Amino acid sequence: MNVPDRLQRNIEKYEIYDLFYSIAEKNGLKNLDNANIDIIFEIIKKSLYSIKSPTLLFGKQTERMFANIVSCLPNCLLVKQEDKGELLSKNKNVKIPDYKIITTNDKIFVEVKNYRSTNSNKPFKIRNEELSKLIEYSNLMGEKLYIAIYWSCQNIWTLLLPNDFIKNKKFSMISFAEAYRLNKMSLLGDYIIGTTPPLEMKIFINESVSKHNSSNTLAGTIVAVELFCNKALIKDKYEEKILFNLILFNNWNENMSIKFCEKKKMRYIHFEYNPIKRIEGQNFNMINYLSSIMSMKYKFILNNQDCSGLVIEQISLKNLLLEIDTNKYKSKTLPLWFFFTTP
Repeated sequence: MNVPDRLQRNIEKYEIYDLFYSIAEKNGLKNLDNANIDIIFEIIKKSLYSIKSPTLLFGKQTERMFANIVSCLPNCLLVKQEDKGELLSKNKNVKIPDYKIITTNDKIFVEVKNYRSTNSNKPFKIRNEELSKLIEYSNLMGEKLYIAIYWSCQNIWTLLLPNDFIKNKKFSMISFAEAYRLNKMSLLGDYIIGTTPPLEMKIFINESVSKHNSSNTLAGTIVAVELFCNKALIKDKYEEKILFNLILFNNWNENMSIKFCEKKKMRYIHFEYNPIKRIEGQNFNMINYLSSIMSMKYKFILNNQDCSGLVIEQISLKNLLLEIDTNKYKSKTLPLWFFFTTP
């Protein structure tokens, strides 16, 4: 699978000029002499200090996460931020969506929303006025509009058409259950990964002489790590990489214990993962959507599980990508199932 590239932009030259020009124009400054530049710096400084709204920060971080994750999905060829730069329009009832995405089959606009609610029955809402403006812009540009919602408490992405929402006088709404049922993330190449439980990781420790060592603690040096799927030891490096990601970023139950290995004559930390509920007569269980796994990985890399606060770090897309070729993948020791769901 090809790793997407971040095409380089001359931010310091062109985007700084656009920023300064826009602020100067808005504040009636006629040129960019030293005095006016100082004024603009103060405006920027004041604006940066004012960026403390959790809603704004969550929203912007979610937008960036979406772009990074979607660019790594199999069907996406190009992801471009759409809502930047000057817009001149005779139609005032337009709003620019966050991204334009070119897939292997289509060109679409996507507006990204973060929704955090511990109550899965509480519907997501978007104002009809905002939605109609997004639709108007998309119609003028001749492309379909989709709404991407990140249900942060469930760690699930859904991609929806405007017609999927139920409208009242002020809002267009949709519940998590209905959004999950109508989810169109498969258009971007998203899929559910399944495998055979249990998944295991054994971390072998060469123990140091320490008063901290006990029956439930270890102190020493890691000498080996072994990964297992359904009791089968994974030896292939490619499969190890895949399984390590599935172990770190699954939503199964975790059990951790310290055990002794007779063969190696040393103790090890044993992590075992099993699905919350096994399905009778089925030799595999779903782990999660690929987009959900990458979202957990994205937040892990940022060391910020909630994506809250202003976190500034450019993530390597190669580190984010799970390089699985669903058309060619075959393994007896790490069997994987791929489910492309459509509404």
